[in-house]
Amino acid sequence: MRQSDFTIDVENNFLVISGVRMESPERRAYHQMEIRFGEFSSSVEVPAGVDVSKAEADYEDGFLNVVLPKITATKLNVKG
Repeated sequence: MRQSDFTIDVENNFLVISGVRMESPERRAYHQMEIRFGEFSSSVEVPAGVDVSKAEADYEDGFLNVVLPKITATKLNVKG
């Protein structure tokens, strides 16, 4: 797949990956795949404590890597 064949969104606390995988007649691979051809959509609930605004995604050599960083706690100095 090409990067332009799919989209990545966060909707209502769900990471949603959707797109279209076209059938390529010149490439036939006979191994098990979760998604064969056509439209697809997969969603995963984003756990609490994730900073979605700092999320990153990288697609290289057919692998999609999504990084969802944790929210960092703010340290307060208590005077006493």
